[in-house]
Formats: sequence, structure tokens, C-alpha cells
Amino acid sequence: MTDSTYSQRNTVRDDNSIVVVSVFLLTFNQKSYIAQTLDSILEQKTQFSYEIVIGDDASTDGTSEICLQYKERYTDQIDYVRHGTNMGLIANFVDTAKRLKGKYVAICDGDDYWTDPLKLQKQVDFLDNNTEFAIVGTHCAYEDGDNIFTAKQDNTIASYTVEQMALKNRISAPTSLFKNFDRLQDLPSYFLNFPYGDWPVYLMVLHSTGSKAAKIPDISAVYRRQIGVSASMRLNAVEVSSKNVLILEELINDKQLSSVKTQLIKGLIKNKRELITALNRKGAYMKAIGKFIGLMQYQARWAHVKWYFYSIKTSMNK
Repeated sequence: MTDSTYSQRNTVRDDNSIVVVSVFLLTFNQKSYIAQTLDSILEQKTQFSYEIVIGDDASTDGTSEICLQYKERYTDQIDYVRHGTNMGLIANFVDTAKRLKGKYVAICDGDDYWTDPLKLQKQVDFLDNNTEFAIVGTHCAYEDGDNIFTAKQDNTIASYTVEQMALKNRISAPTSLFKNFDRLQDLPSYFLNFPYGDWPVYLMVLHSTGSKAAKIPDISAVYRRQIGVSASMRLNAVEVSSKNVLILEELINDKQLSSVKTQLIKGLIKNKRELITALNRKGAYMKAIGKFIGLMQYQARWAHVKWYFYSIKTSMNK
């Protein structure tokens, strides 16, 4: 099914207007942040219709009440569902994704917020006018406690193939806009094993469309680094690499993604190397050699053997 067919079938609202963008918002116990998040989305200035699709994972701190207040004020624009029991982040992701009707999808979690009121308009214009791309992100500001900072950036448009995106996620979730696709409404069951959904969804989008991802030289969002599941993961290199390996192995075994299997394997090898390095640095040499054997099963090369012994040597000399 083509993207155009998808759009015609799924993006008509009850009032007969077209939903161009579905803003994908997951929240759980984010009372201190959710109003700022919703305000930043509702302040978007667009020439098209967009909806906010909220998946509330049974919040108990007052987040649900705030969401309901916004739902009452913006009845036609906000699609709000509160789960009766806590599902967990990724189950909430999979369930909420089923309700995304727009031609495009933008992610903004309940503890992040947008800073550019033209974010959606710029990104929709970019994808409409550059059909070789299916994903567009921007640079991001980061909030650590009371401080907000931005990473060094250039003024050019960066372009990423599916292989480059498999090596490393290049698009921060709250800055993203991507083409909707059929499998997003019916994500495979293995997604429930993942710690997060944005990166694997990006890879599936690129496969589905045969396109590339872009990053434009704007700053459109603030990402709160100390909040959420990924905050604790970032402090543990072994856990980060292990989760990335898990994601890529599941995608590689997905027969529907066979046309990009070679590119995904290259990403897997890179992330397996990072996992082995992290294990060696912790002195977990037996676990590391087990992961190395697994790497060689994907790609048996003498260069990997030389690299492995170098990794052990450098970890012992740290």
C-alpha cells in the first residue's frame, strides 16, 4: 500500500478536515511538565489541521486531571485515553500508535516541550517539498536541572541513509516528524521487549518508504535529560549497548525488513563492538567473549579478531 493510499484511508476527521500531523504524546506521572508540553504543541502556527494523541499510562499524580482539562478545552483537537492500569512505557507506545491518523507523525513526550511555534509547518513543508526524505528532525536543546544547553551544530542539512540510522539514532524524538505508515498501527509483538520505540520506528519508516532521514539546522525542542527511562540508561554503557543490540537483532529477524537486512547488520556489528568494549572496561571479560563470538557469527573477519584483542588490552591499561 502506498503512502498516498494510507493518507486517503486514515486521515479524514469527523468534521471532514484532513489531519496532516498526529502529535504522538505519551505521559505517566508528569504533573510538573505536562501543561508546558501541551501548551507548546497548541501554540503551533500551521496552515493545516493537526491532532494531539495522548496515551496516559494510568497516572496517579494529577497528570490525568490536567490532560482532561485540556481535552475539555480542545475537544476536537485532542484524542486522550487514560489506561485503567499501568502498561509500561513501550506497551503504551504500541497501544497509542494505533490511534495516529495523520499523514505525518511528530513525537513529543510529556516531559519535553517545543520551542519553535513554526516547527510543524517547517517540517511538513520540508517533507512535502523533498520527497526523497521520510523523516526530518532538528537540533535539540537539553535541560539538566536548572540549565539548558545546546550541542554544537552546523548550518547545513544533514542526510542519513537507513544504514547510517542503524549505526546510531541521529534524530532526537521531540524534534522528529516522519511519514505515517501502515505497520505503525500494528507494530510487531517484539516491540514490547524494547525500552523505547522511536529509533526502531525510524528504521521501519525508512524501510517502508525507501527514503532517507534529514536534520535541518534549527532548534525546535527541549529534551529533559534527567527525566524518563533513558535518563538512567545513559549512565550505563553496557545497558545502552545491550538494548541497541536487542533492537537491531529483532529487526534483522523481521522478514518484512529483509530488503534492509544488510544495512541493519552493519549497525548491529557496530553496536555489538560498543557492548564488548563496555563489558571489557567493566572487567566482564567472559561476557565480552560470548558477545564477540556472537559478532563473528554475523561477520567473521580477521579485523574483528585484531580489534577484540586491542579492546582487551586497552581495558586492562585504563
